[in-house]
Amino acid sequence: MSNQKNKYETLFFFLLVIIHLLPVIMVEFFVTLDGPGHTYNSSLIMQIIANKPNASDIYQFNSDLMPNWTGHTIMILLNLFFTPHVSEKILLCSYIIALPFSFRMLVRSINPQNIRMTYLIFPFIYSFLLHAGFYNFCIGIVLFFSVFAYWLKNENTLNRKNIFTLSLLLMLIYFSHPFVFVLFCLTVGIRLVYAYFFSVPRSANIHKIKLFLAATLPSLSLLLYFIMDKSNEKFPGEEIYLAERIKHLFLCRPLITLIYDEEKVFSAVMAVTFFLLVICLLVQIIRRKAAAGESGWLLSLIFLIAYLFVPNNMASGGFISIRILLFFYFSLMLWFVSSAIPLFMQTGASVVSICVSLWFLQYHHSKMKDLDQDAKEYFSVTKEIKNGSLVLPLSYSDNWLHINLYSYIGTVKNITLLDNYEAESPHFPLTWKKGMNPYEIFGKSFGDNPPCADIDKFEPATGKKIDYVIRWRYRNEINDSCTLEINKALVEKYDRIFVSAAGKAEVFQIKK
Repeated sequence: MSNQKNKYETLFFFLLVIIHLLPVIMVEFFVTLDGPGHTYNSSLIMQIIANKPNASDIYQFNSDLMPNWTGHTIMILLNLFFTPHVSEKILLCSYIIALPFSFRMLVRSINPQNIRMTYLIFPFIYSFLLHAGFYNFCIGIVLFFSVFAYWLKNENTLNRKNIFTLSLLLMLIYFSHPFVFVLFCLTVGIRLVYAYFFSVPRSANIHKIKLFLAATLPSLSLLLYFIMDKSNEKFPGEEIYLAERIKHLFLCRPLITLIYDEEKVFSAVMAVTFFLLVICLLVQIIRRKAAAGESGWLLSLIFLIAYLFVPNNMASGGFISIRILLFFYFSLMLWFVSSAIPLFMQTGASVVSICVSLWFLQYHHSKMKDLDQDAKEYFSVTKEIKNGSLVLPLSYSDNWLHINLYSYIGTVKNITLLDNYEAESPHFPLTWKKGMNPYEIFGKSFGDNPPCADIDKFEPATGKKIDYVIRWRYRNEINDSCTLEINKALVEKYDRIFVSAAGKAEVFQIKK
């Protein structure tokens, strides 16, 4: 492209990135599944460091050096200047800006002539992984693209400084998400092995392999420790069978976020676009009008096989298949970028990607407005809760994005919550102190819907009173035995002091 066209194309790219910020900045709370939990725990870490009562009595730092620290660390630093839920929004906006720009940087490192292919990334910004609130994984994706670009820039001029820098960057990927670290090593490893067999001189490639292994050694040691330590733990998620995985493959399942039936048509359009590009490349390769795109085809094939056959839950982690599927599409994008795709195909694929992404933007904005109202209504209870209180949240909502909504109230007034999925998981910064785990005191059904909790057990077991109970979206027709027992305890030991504007949230304070 000419310099003038390059200028306009760059401005257009900037404009698209800014537009993609709108669903986040136009609401007060951008609600995701796990996002409120990450926001609360970043605030909770600061409370524990400050030795605040309740927080430091109930929670403690995980004694193991676990991953999933990057997102928390960023929000802790932001919390020094902003309220926690504003810090969350800044983190989200940073990700939305960084993802397309990191991919664009990688495209320039691989093949600047295919800069149009950078627009393929836009529909993947608001992926299922983001709406699930997997912030550390999303940060890992940005680092994946950025560090891969760094490797490509320096792989032929490696020295001690490069290796040390690369080792630190790989450590950062690991502490964002270990699975992304594995996929990064697999990506670079396949590229190096492919070059060893199909490029000369081999001695240079052997040297690169040795240096890359040296750079990965610290992070790889941590990964092996993590796997061995958590090998007996199992994520309680559902397995996905082969027929369903094939269906998800042709629907581009990572793009389906909130409502399956409403979104699958548009995600399928992206899947068709990708597979048309694959067919175009294969035809060119068969006719010997194009090279195979270095190792891109092999990486895509390995990711595809891994997606079809790797278990969905392993080493205390879940949602493995959709993560691999997302990276399968990323690997296809890298293959496209490294290949000679006709200009009209690049332009067509870019136009489709932009149109699909803009549709998802307006769709997500409309859905997020409703979730924002729910979050604000839940958050309104904080004015009724005294500073330093111990709070038991109970959710009866059938909306899966409400599961951790209560966590936002724990980001103010030093409010300590007795429901915290991170503390119950083995791979996050915080865990319960011995004898303080409500899941052990109340039973595992405490986390079910409807929840099951014998409130009378908590004080004898811990020596602490539950100051407030919050009930979210309770309905009178719920009459199971657990709910009846909870209602009885609320009548006997608590006073209802607040009902939110739409009646969805109720606050009960312990009787004096």
